[in-house]
Amino acid sequence: MLYHVHILKTNYAGGAARMIEKRTHTAGSDDEAIRTAKENLQFSAPPTASGFSLTRADGKEIYRWFKAAAQNPNGR
Repeated sequence: MLYHVHILKTNYAGGAARMIEKRTHTAGSDDEAIRTAKENLQFSAPPTASGFSLTRADGKEIYRWFKAAAQNPNGR
């Protein structure tokens, strides 16, 4: 199946995430896509990335992940 990985950067002032890069990803199932996307981005994400969103080709988001510091930049 075909998936889209949207690499995101959190805007700390407004709390909204914006896409900084889009990649295409293939996998046999949603679970495999989530696992392999996490592994791939651990080594190849841009340094400014704070998370990613994984969507199917039909546009349905199946997973969203952010680094802990991106969710709470003030440590609270």
